[in-house]
Amino acid sequence: MAQTNVNAMLGVDVDIWVGFSETTLGGSAAGVVFDGASLTTTQMQAIAAGVGAPATCFVQAVMPDRIEVRFFSTLTEYGMCGHGTIAVLTALTDAGRIECGPEPRTIDLVTPTSQASTTIHERVDGRPEVMLTLEPAPFQSTSIPADELAAALGTSTNVFPTIPIEESPSDFVHLLVPTTGLDALSSMVPDFEALGSLCRAHGVHTVAAYSPVAGAAANTIRVRDFCPATGTNEAPATGTTNRAVSGHLVRHKLCGLGADGTSTVRAEQGVEMGRPSLVTTSMTVTNGAVTHIAVGGVATLLQRAGAESV
Repeated sequence: MAQTNVNAMLGVDVDIWVGFSETTLGGSAAGVVFDGASLTTTQMQAIAAGVGAPATCFVQAVMPDRIEVRFFSTLTEYGMCGHGTIAVLTALTDAGRIECGPEPRTIDLVTPTSQASTTIHERVDGRPEVMLTLEPAPFQSTSIPADELAAALGTSTNVFPTIPIEESPSDFVHLLVPTTGLDALSSMVPDFEALGSLCRAHGVHTVAAYSPVAGAAANTIRVRDFCPATGTNEAPATGTTNRAVSGHLVRHKLCGLGADGTSTVRAEQGVEMGRPSLVTTSMTVTNGAVTHIAVGGVATLLQRAGAESV
């Protein structure tokens, strides 16, 4: 990531945080710019391209119960971004611009095209944990042929079980791809040029392949999220994708539920990239359908503007 060059080129301070990771060795990177309101859309897109992270977050306004922000990838603006949300709220807490205590505090997060409710609270170890409340994921069939998808993923159709491959359209269109196990998942070697072309031809933004983790705690899964159509070949941690994956688990009765109809899914992501991450999804399920869902975790400071990596 060309953070130093961006700071010098445009005179903008960009802190780098990694969302969904307890350490600097995992998670998905997000740039955070506190004075985003002074920048044009063209400038923000140029900065995001220079930073080179899966997301760069430009804070527009901070109020006691409302934060306005814009999210950009290296190629385009996002309507919402899970790991970016965690990075922004953690960075604002770190800077003393929002308060965080042991009791969950609700803050509305507003982008130009979307609005979501977040909660932030201080864990017993003193670190802020952020959960982003999202609308339950919708689903629809896909027009992508299984053989073309398998070829682009560098695998075969044998790794696809009988569970349907489906799309989840929201701020992003996610393609949900169940696999037969961790071996099938980890052995994928995508042709990212072909996968990106296939996604763009069918209006898909990310391809989320997943598998349960045998022998792990209940509702633990492994996810690989391929996003060449948005400028990131593979993302080590993605909140909105895991909202869709968790909903897919419930939809096809692959997710255990408590007696009260609640469920927590823990998704390992980024393992194959050497950037292990953990995304937590909490759900309430009523009559077989998700009625409430929140995705979150913690963020860790990777590099402060003008400083070496921490």
